[in-house]
Amino acid sequence: MKAQKLFEQAKSMAYKKQVTINEIYEPLLVKHGYQDAKGIALKTFDIVIGFNDDLDAIPKEEDS
Repeated sequence: MKAQKLFEQAKSMAYKKQVTINEIYEPLLVKHGYQDAKGIALKTFDIVIGFNDDLDAIPKEEDS
């Protein structure tokens, strides 16, 4: 559940900064102990994203 909240924060921040979602979300996962700096999962987590969401793209206004 916390990972989902982090994702929603990252999505909003990514829109404001005009960067990809992953540029914000991945450091948040490391900071909160979900994965290490190499991207290896340390805890099991899941997030719900839209079918057309692309985490490597800058979110559009309607997405944020």
